[in-house]
Amino acid sequence: MKKSVTLIMGKIYNPETDRVEFGSKNFKTIVQTVRDFNEAKEYVLKFVEEGVEDFELCGAFGKDKARELIELTEHKVGISYVVTDEDMKPLVDEFYTFGKKK
Repeated sequence: MKKSVTLIMGKIYNPETDRVEFGSKNFKTIVQTVRDFNEAKEYVLKFVEEGVEDFELCGAFGKDKARELIELTEHKVGISYVVTDEDMKPLVDEFYTFGKKK
């Protein structure tokens, strides 16, 4: 069975309860939250041990943290991350700061 994980990072989440799994007999998708990057690393290693071969990272990770996870997993699994076009960045930033100016 192929397994894929989407990681969403934010301090507002509880990884034990804020997660979901769905799929078919041949494919499973897991949406897993984490509170910070250290927690993300722990979950990625755990999921790799469980046979996950693909990770999608939310925009909070960015290129540098994605590269760190690629190195952590020794380039053995697929890891990609969300990128926001520059013209959308103000709206996305406002949404994730709950309308507060940075």
